[in-house]
Amino acid sequence: MLEQLNNTNSSHVHTIGWGLSAYLPYYLYGSAKKISELIDSNPQRDCALYLNLPLSSPDRLTQLSVNNSEIILFADPCRFGSEIRSQIRKVGDFVVHDACVWAEQASNVQAFQAQGEFLMQHIASNTAFAQPNHVMLFINQLDRGGAERQMVLLALGLRKLGWTVNLVTQMQDSTESECWSAELIAAGVGRIVLPGSRQLWQTEPPSNTELEWLRPLCQLLRPRGSHNVLSLSRLLKQYQPELLISYLDDCNIPAALAGLIAGTPNILIAGRNLEPYKPWVSTDPDYYVTPMRHLHGWYQHLLKFNHIRLFNNSIEGAISYDQWLSAERPTAVVPNAVEVLPGLSTDVRLKHGFQPDDLVILGIMRMSHEKNPSAFIRIVESLHRKNKKIKAILLGDGPLKQEMQQLVEVSGLSEILIFAGKHPYPGDYLRQADLLLATSNVEGMPNAILEAQVMACPLVATAAGGTQEALEPELHNRLAAPGDETTLENLVVEALRNLSDYKQLMLLVQTRILSRRSVKNLAIQTINLREQNLWQPRT
Repeated sequence: MLEQLNNTNSSHVHTIGWGLSAYLPYYLYGSAKKISELIDSNPQRDCALYLNLPLSSPDRLTQLSVNNSEIILFADPCRFGSEIRSQIRKVGDFVVHDACVWAEQASNVQAFQAQGEFLMQHIASNTAFAQPNHVMLFINQLDRGGAERQMVLLALGLRKLGWTVNLVTQMQDSTESECWSAELIAAGVGRIVLPGSRQLWQTEPPSNTELEWLRPLCQLLRPRGSHNVLSLSRLLKQYQPELLISYLDDCNIPAALAGLIAGTPNILIAGRNLEPYKPWVSTDPDYYVTPMRHLHGWYQHLLKFNHIRLFNNSIEGAISYDQWLSAERPTAVVPNAVEVLPGLSTDVRLKHGFQPDDLVILGIMRMSHEKNPSAFIRIVESLHRKNKKIKAILLGDGPLKQEMQQLVEVSGLSEILIFAGKHPYPGDYLRQADLLLATSNVEGMPNAILEAQVMACPLVATAAGGTQEALEPELHNRLAAPGDETTLENLVVEALRNLSDYKQLMLLVQTRILSRRSVKNLAIQTINLREQNLWQPRT
């Protein structure tokens, strides 16, 4: 099916590719149209060959007919798309398409059939030799995020168990997570960044054996996904770990495919807080390595392999994936870990101009609709009207940040509520805040709630998603229903009125949660999924 569908054009149509994208080789294998030649703005390459295709300057357009020619843009559409389209229009009214692979035009039924066909034809039935107690972890990037932090903690926990650990990312670490990278290196965790596409194809292009499965795969995944499968499968064959663990949907599909191709004996893939079709999880259809509508099919195919296990960090999240996938095997649950957060000994109140006797309410959240940051602002505004000692700090970033800053300014709270940005270690803030307020409408397993408990910071939150799971039982009465701002505000008032007693309670909570949610326990529960009977009923 794939071979028949690939590289087919309408009769007499001459298809030209514009731009030498780093992912161009994957596009050429995956395109639903046969590319006859390439155009690039670098005139020094005129009349050369690139990937065995003629390469010309934009002047080549003057020699082509608009009636039987079409152009596919391989250049970065965000950076160069408008400029290139304008340049083309000056020559003629050519038909211009953005680059895409066959799967992006395929129906769900076609894609599901092609996915199954690929797995039947190109996945080895036997597992390869593996090094005992060796694990490879995969995530796109170490950035300031909950899943990324949990992967760091998992790596640290596995090292405590004596495992050899290599953490692989597609991209270099963000500057905000450099402290996490230092933690990993100090613990003896190997750090590997996948080679860029251009570097790989120039220095170590795919072998004929790899091309046998890469060509059809390029039709099913976007180029970044195919590149990740190729690069990661090579690492798996080189290091031969007995276990591969991936976090987040965008990583899970290429990781599972790479593990199958390399013959890795055990593959664990962790979903995000809720299944990806929820509108608040990702509204960008181009976010994933496969068209979003095809994720469901990939998961269903991959989870038929007994040595591939799906798990989640909360019961709420696991049920969400089970319902989405109509899973025969329930999704396993491995709760998040938490550690005492280091700090920089920063005097947070002095830094932000607050007085020692001010009552500081802290918010730690991604500023997006599911976290409901506007509710945080409204509650702080109401509290401040009644008590001028109330001040607030919001840690985080996100698509609503500018809108929230405008709301604070309009509400006259600019001196009262401070936006302090993203912090990989919010320890100083949690130590010095009087209370954490979490206003989420939707949650998985909230790290901020776990971190508040481990830092003995009193809290009030909504009972969204896995929040109650994240809390020690003594704190369940500190929850309000999502969206119930009146109850949240009343709970905050009560907590601040009895703050001394609440802080004493938090010291007891701190001791218990550090024992139950250690990084060592996270590692043990995760590696036990290799042998655990996932058919046990969930309680």
